[in-house]
Amino acid sequence: DRIAAIDSPKLFIAGDADRVVPLEDTQALFAAAGEPKRLIVVPGADHNDPAIFSGPALLRAMREFLE
Repeated sequence: DRIAAIDSPKLFIAGDADRVVPLEDTQALFAAAGEPKRLIVVPGADHNDPAIFSGPALLRAMREFLE
């Protein structure tokens, strides 16, 4: 319920193999959040997987969000 009240931009990054916070939970939180928002799903990444924060496509998406 609280996420809807946050007005600042929100960036959600999730791995689709996350065993701690299932992707469905992140998607539900994303759906409840107001704009502006962005969801990036990293294929094959688990919760603390270094792959979440690597790769040119993800880094480009993060840079675009911050700009």
